[in-house]
Amino acid sequence: MSGKVVVLDFLTNGAGLDLAAAVLLVDAFIQSGRTTSSSIFATTDQELKEIVSKPAQRKKILAAIRKGPQILKAKEEPNKKRAAASEPDAKIARPSLLPVQALHGVVRVNRSPVMILWGAVVANVVNELEWEE
Repeated sequence: MSGKVVVLDFLTNGAGLDLAAAVLLVDAFIQSGRTTSSSIFATTDQELKEIVSKPAQRKKILAAIRKGPQILKAKEEPNKKRAAASEPDAKIARPSLLPVQALHGVVRVNRSPVMILWGAVVANVVNELEWEE
């Protein structure tokens, strides 16, 4: 990944800054030579004061820098829930198919009021029947 992408990813996903604020800070990080995750996580508090002028943003970024190894580890490890969901579940059995003879003559009718009205409209148009019939 390019340096801008790494910095923007860290600022938005790692530090939790909104995108507009993060975009404004990307160039400052690039100019100070912070283009990789390891260089970002090696930033000290004094260096961060030179890069980020707003204290609230600096506080969020500093907290993310302190959590640095945990953030990197979380990105490398797959999510347990997602991994469990992607595994095929052998317990679910496929429904057995009915033979064609069992379905012969079976008509399913949806008796909702909308479908009854739709049936009347179709009968009127196709068979040219009157509504009273």
